[in-house]
Amino acid sequence: MEKEFTVPLRVIPGQSQLICNLDEFGQFLRNRLIVGKLTGEDGNIVSTVCIFADIERHLSFPEAVVSLSIEGDELVVETDYFARCVELTGENDGDPFGFYFSDNYFDLLPGEKKRVKIKTKHKEGIITAKAHYSKSKAVISYKEEN
Repeated sequence: MEKEFTVPLRVIPGQSQLICNLDEFGQFLRNRLIVGKLTGEDGNIVSTVCIFADIERHLSFPEAVVSLSIEGDELVVETDYFARCVELTGENDGDPFGFYFSDNYFDLLPGEKKRVKIKTKHKEGIITAKAHYSKSKAVISYKEEN
């Protein structure tokens, strides 16, 4: 992280508003990633957005290694580098249908843990995660707890 600033705000439900501009940063290179996080009054992150300063096809992305673990009915996803468009899929004995994730396509920052709820009609299966610009895939066996 090169620079950070905080803007207090209040947004009325059902409305949108301009929160800030990037003048706070001054000039910066176009290969930068701009990350915005909306934090609730309780300190929990409500939403995160990743925006590129240049168009995506002009950027180089690192070879991110995604790792998976399961805690109860949640899949915990982590990465060592910025992982663009992590896609989650599940399959049971060749059947790719029936796995539902609370979020199955997202950007992931290093050092953050993304917790995704798992719902499935299957008792067991294989869950795979892959970042769009990375060659490696993370694979984990899933087995429903009774």
